Amino acid sequence: MTLRLRFLAILGILISLVLLWEHNQVKYGLSSGNLSFCHLNEIVDCSAIAKSQYSEIFGIPNPVLAVVTYIFILLGLQRYRADTQRQFNFACFWSYLLIFATVVFAIISFVIIKKICIFCTFIYVVNLTFAAVVIKWKRENLQVERPRLSELLITGLSAVEAKTTFLSVIASIIFGIICVGSLTYFSNQLALAYVDINSHKELHDSRLALEHWLNTPPSQELKIDDQRDFYKGDVDAPVEIVMFSDFECPGCRKLSGFFDDLIEEYKTKVKFIYKNFPLHQECNPNLTTLMHPQACYFAELARCAGRERPDYFWEIYAAIIADSVNENNATQVLSSIGANPTQVLKCVNDHEEIQQVISDAKLGGDIGVNSTPTVFINKIKIEIPFTPESIKLIVDSLAKSKR
Repeated sequence: MTLRLRFLAILGILISLVLLWEHNQVKYGLSSGNLSFCHLNEIVDCSAIAKSQYSEIFGIPNPVLAVVTYIFILLGLQRYRADTQRQFNFACFWSYLLIFATVVFAIISFVIIKKICIFCTFIYVVNLTFAAVVIKWKRENLQVERPRLSELLITGLSAVEAKTTFLSVIASIIFGIICVGSLTYFSNQLALAYVDINSHKELHDSRLALEHWLNTPPSQELKIDDQRDFYKGDVDAPVEIVMFSDFECPGCRKLSGFFDDLIEEYKTKVKFIYKNFPLHQECNPNLTTLMHPQACYFAELARCAGRERPDYFWEIYAAIIADSVNENNATQVLSSIGANPTQVLKCVNDHEEIQQVISDAKLGGDIGVNSTPTVFINKIKIEIPFTPESIKLIVDSLAKSKR
């Protein structure tokens, strides 16, 4: 039994370290758009949990406390290896705490924040399995007795061996404080060092992107039609950003907030134009395979909503990116933004905008678009490297002196 408990504790440490890295990714902005790598959709969103006030206790990340907890469990199981009853008492104490922590954090995640964190859920499974193994231990080993509360506390808090029980408890508490403080400090320093290294690399890459962009001729085939294309910003802005995008493309969704911030920062100097490049063969003549099954539907839905009023295009755009609209609830979403659901859905069902979508996709293929997102600034494609930082540097240079 103890071998299984040790394995679960080691597994808990590994998962907690992943959670700690994820926490620091979001806290220090190490991932694009401050989103963690397991941000999948509106519900499965580790970023929301990492950003919440519940992700730390007195400034200490919860994953740090989890790592130290599992280290304690390993130490205690090793210390009492020669005494089955005390080893059971120790495991029993920590199984109660793990169940309590699991219930509390599951309620916070599922009920209060209303999000699911994949790796947090793995931790819940580890904790509940640990408790199940302890219960099985008691059932299969009739020699061990159910411990009294005093025995649980004394044994459970004495993971570090010392001359007396009192000193063992004190030593365990001090050890725990040192572990928590050290792990918090070094994880923060590691994250800050990574930020520093990454910022230097991003600056270097952004300068390469600017140099490449300056030496690339504009695409004369890229035409902008203010009457049919949907755009944000000033119509006469000196900086035109065109993004060929797919509504189901994760990278496109992450960039949407970045472009909103860019328009807000540069005000009348930036104009952002959306072009359709759905990754679906039915509305993209450049493709021979089906990648995103709802891509054509979303493209038509947004354009049909925009026909009624341009603002509706961007409101549906935001709803699609937030995973809050689909074919089943489109009527309710359209009503909520003030659009006429009957008129918009008739447009979608009659495919009144499909030729405009196909036209965008064909244009993209003609000028070298083969993936999403693909961005052009003043008709020049950004290629090496394609990052928010490189876009920002190019826009900044253009905003100061129009090219």
